[in-house]
Amino acid sequence: MAWMSAIPVNIEDPRTQRTSLRLQCGFDLDLSSNTLRGENGEAHLTNIEAGLLTYLVQHEGEVLHPRGLLVDVWHYRDPAGASTLVRAHISNLRRKLRDVTGTADHIETIRGKGYRYHGAAS
Repeated sequence: MAWMSAIPVNIEDPRTQRTSLRLQCGFDLDLSSNTLRGENGEAHLTNIEAGLLTYLVQHEGEVLHPRGLLVDVWHYRDPAGASTLVRAHISNLRRKLRDVTGTADHIETIRGKGYRYHGAAS
C-alpha cells in the first residue's frame, strides 16, 4: 500500500446507516466497526478516537486547538481541562496509527496552538 494523500470517500453501510471513511493515506477507517486498518494490521478505536480522527481528517492541514476539539467533536459546553483530555486521546490515536501504518506522523503537535492532521505522513 503506497498511498500518497488522504481522499475521503463516504460509503453508506446499509446495516448500520453509518458512514465509512476510506482514506488513501496508508489506512482505512471503518466507522461501522471503529476499525482502523493499515498495511501492518488493524486496531479497534473507541467511539471518541474514531470521532476525533474523522474530525482531524475532515480538517486536514488546519491547526485545531484542544478547546475547539472538545466543543466540536464531543460537544462539551465547558472545555475546561481540554489540553489534558485531548492530549490523552491524541496519544492513543498516534499509538494506534503507528501500529497499523508504521508511523505516527499523521498528527502533528503545534506547540501552544493545537494539532494538525497530515494525510501523507511526513
